[in-house]
Parts: sequence; structure tokens; C-alpha cells
Amino acid sequence: MNYPSKQPFLKSPSMMRVVFFVVFIFSVILLISIISLYPKSRDAVRARNQAREELQALKEKEEELKMKIDSLNTKEGQEEALRSKYYVADEGEGVVVILDKEEEAKIPEKNFFENLKSSLNRNQ
Repeated sequence: MNYPSKQPFLKSPSMMRVVFFVVFIFSVILLISIISLYPKSRDAVRARNQAREELQALKEKEEELKMKIDSLNTKEGQEEALRSKYYVADEGEGVVVILDKEEEAKIPEKNFFENLKSSLNRNQ
């Protein structure tokens, strides 16, 4: 029995077009997916870098705070903190407070009646 010869499945021109079209559509979908993921990936990298920087800053602050705590656990550290915050002096010491020009004590201006009273007292 001789069967008629058939062309192989992928050798027919119509099937090649269908396969080519399907591969093309999948390629376009894949390309669109990759393009849409790139900005998200870039944002994720930025967020990760920012988180690392914040973590590093927090670790530095933690070390600084540990050093301050260790300092405050000593008598000298406690004394220094009290002196700087509350202007405390030991016996025999004095405290000098230096004001900036903006913080200088202002002499209150006299009102009309006080000026009149002082001018009458000068004339007598």
C-alpha cells in the first residue's frame, strides 16, 4: 500500500506563517514585559540604596548615642552634662553667661507718665 506523500508539518508555507506569527507575538509580549519592568527595577535599586544609606546613618547615630551613654555613666560625664545644660558651678566657682548681640538685655522704654515724672523730679 502506497500512501500519498505528505509534506512535513512545518514545511507547508501556511504553517510556517502561523508559527512565525505566533513567535513574533510572543516576542512582542516579552519585549513589552521587559520594557515595563525596567523602571520598576530602577526604582527598586534607588530605594535599596536609600535604605542602605539610612541604615548606615542610623548605625552611626547608635554608636554616637552609645558613646554618650558610656560618658554619662561616669561621674565626669554627668558633671559635664549638668554644667553644660544647667549652668551649674562648683563651690568657689562662678558662672559667666555671654549673650549674643541679639540677646542683649534691652532697657525698657519709659512711657509718657514715667518721662513726665522724671522730668519733674529733675526740675525740683
